[in-house]
Amino acid sequence: TESSEPTMLQSCILALFAAALSYGEHIDSVFATWPRNVMAFPGAWSNPCASSPLKGTTTCDTTKSFEDRAKDLVYTQEAKLADYLEAYQNLTGNGAGPVTQLNIPAYQWWSEALHGVANSPGVNYNGVIKATTMFPQVITTAASFNASLFHQLATVISTEARAMWNNAQAGLTFWAPNINIFRDPRWGRGQETPGEDPFLNAVYATNFVRGMQDGDDKYLKVSSCCKHYADYSLENADGYSRHNFDAIVSDYDQNDTYFVAFKYCAVGGNASSVMCSYNAENGVPSCANSYIMTDLLRDTWGFYGYITSDCGAVNDVQKNHHYTNTSGQTVQAVFAAGMDINCGGYTQKYTASAVSSNAAQLSVVQASMYRAALVQMRLGLFDDAASLPWNNLGPSDVCTASSLKLAYSASRQGVVLLKNNKNTLPLDMHCVGIEVSIFRVQQGVVLLKNNKNTLPLDNSTLNTLANIGPNANQTVVMEGNYHGTPPFIYSAQQGLQMYVKTVNYQEGVDMDSNVTTGIAAAVAAAKQADATILVFGLDQSQESEGHDRTSIAMPGEQTNCIEQVAAAAKGPVILVILSGGCVDISAFRDSDNIDAIIWAGYPGMYGGLAIADVIFGAFNPTGRLSQTFYFSNFTAEIMMDDMNMRPNTTTNSPGRGYRYFNGTVVYPFGAGLSYTTFECGSVSESNGKLSTSIKNTGSTDGGAAVLVYFVPNNAGQNGVENQRLVAFGRVDMLKAGASQQLSMDIYPEFLNGPEHQAMNGKYVASCPGH
Repeated sequence: TESSEPTMLQSCILALFAAALSYGEHIDSVFATWPRNVMAFPGAWSNPCASSPLKGTTTCDTTKSFEDRAKDLVYTQEAKLADYLEAYQNLTGNGAGPVTQLNIPAYQWWSEALHGVANSPGVNYNGVIKATTMFPQVITTAASFNASLFHQLATVISTEARAMWNNAQAGLTFWAPNINIFRDPRWGRGQETPGEDPFLNAVYATNFVRGMQDGDDKYLKVSSCCKHYADYSLENADGYSRHNFDAIVSDYDQNDTYFVAFKYCAVGGNASSVMCSYNAENGVPSCANSYIMTDLLRDTWGFYGYITSDCGAVNDVQKNHHYTNTSGQTVQAVFAAGMDINCGGYTQKYTASAVSSNAAQLSVVQASMYRAALVQMRLGLFDDAASLPWNNLGPSDVCTASSLKLAYSASRQGVVLLKNNKNTLPLDMHCVGIEVSIFRVQQGVVLLKNNKNTLPLDNSTLNTLANIGPNANQTVVMEGNYHGTPPFIYSAQQGLQMYVKTVNYQEGVDMDSNVTTGIAAAVAAAKQADATILVFGLDQSQESEGHDRTSIAMPGEQTNCIEQVAAAAKGPVILVILSGGCVDISAFRDSDNIDAIIWAGYPGMYGGLAIADVIFGAFNPTGRLSQTFYFSNFTAEIMMDDMNMRPNTTTNSPGRGYRYFNGTVVYPFGAGLSYTTFECGSVSESNGKLSTSIKNTGSTDGGAAVLVYFVPNNAGQNGVENQRLVAFGRVDMLKAGASQQLSMDIYPEFLNGPEHQAMNGKYVASCPGH
């Protein structure tokens, strides 16, 4: 019932905090050397067309097209300034300087909004808006396989972004989503992506961008930027850093895997921005690569927007890739290739001299400034603010009841149940602190192990819980990276206390050290508790921007602690893993002492409560993994700098991801259990859609995410994929014994490709396990 909402909001009092800047936990040291404007928030924007000299010009004529107006601004008004080269130079950076002669204010292009408006140079919480809605990290949200959720949360983010813009607390150009392929579990930024599948990433990109930008036929609500284009998925590994890595990628892998989401970002999402990446592709730095930025993105896929560099990537073109020898050559290379805005200050230092010395062409600089100005026009920056449809948004439109409810739902939709022996879970609901009746069936919680039906736990017979682990009483871990400041965050401890009054927290061990002195207290707590919850895994010290893992084993003494506590526990033991990338949990999957396993990613502001809701059966999980969980020896079998997706007998690579990996895995892509059982029917195709039936064959109501794969006749042979996700859909709730037909769009790359034309294979519908 709606009466539960005030109870949830009361927790704000306990959990308010000031979030640290988090646009990358391992920020490069070069950032400290940049000019102040690169990282500065410039303050409120004022319409340059409200006064002379621009007022009355074509730039400000609202009867003209945005294209005509932007052309007049760049090629006439700015070009006729006495110091036009300095003006252009100042406009080329993310911290764009003012053009005082034309009353154009400074503008910060760099705002973040990966899973909510986020701390970044273009965003601050120093005004009347002190907090914004925080959704789960992207890897968690993607486990819902819920395209409408992707769109809904982006719509909330863009509404809050406009409200902050109206109060001079944010820009309007947001550098999200991250749609790179999570090709290797060691990658520190895989957590920011939807996962390892190109189709899922494309669906996420399309829906997120539309949710951010749409809402009016004329203006962009905000600008959404698909990043990092292209082939970016390494921070620091195998002797390379992201600043000098040259990704050697075959045409097959580019078109089959790495380019796909960016294509649909442009074709389906109509994104107004793309970010070129630090790395090079096949010898050419991304931000100097005319083939990917102009030939493909603009001329082939019809991208209509501006391209920004990643922060420091232009400097990398010369200093780390050694693709150019001088600053003039570098300026020419990036602008001629199609880049428009440079994050990092390089072009704001060298553009004027490059043009003056004829090392760079004025025309390529002007073309870039035109594309950037056109996006500002489409955002309404040169129009009367009162005429824009979002002008009245303000503090009351941020962290609304409906937005918080969506964030809560998203957190629950992304939790993954992997094991549930003896139906241990869910524990029977007898909630202490909240009314849970409205949360009976929620989407996306993925059950991976449930031995003996351990879950749900029955808390009508539970008086005490032991809550153990380095993540058991943490709130920061729920955030992931690139986060904003939420009004509150539920830790696992707080979530469990909503159901059981006595929850004995013990850290046991810290995240990653050889200190074991806390294990004894954790063992003692488990011996006394009616049930034991173990909350372990990773955090931003283990995986983050600038930092890849070298191992996917559990860090430090975590395995030792888990094994000792589980062996000593009096009651059932539930292991909760918080992480972006996978960790090898095969020992716990196979252990009789671990009754249930939950993976929750980094589940956002409602994370701890969502986890508790799953444990106590407040809803029936439906989510499914969007990445493969490998054994730890995977890291010895393939180097991170190997971009090939398919197995390779020369290098002994086993391949990557569920489509190509030829070994055994701990948990496969799409793994996820439910508290009921489902049966999927055969799959039929008609008019670009796939249809199948789903029946709830169990005794419990529940929802389900249904994945449809194409399985080739020669799957896994001679480089042919094992299977390919070609459609997915969901039912939010299906009564026990009931059936429903699902109709799903076919993945366009498959529908229009040679596999579909030949049809040497079959469709297989996959329902959640039990």
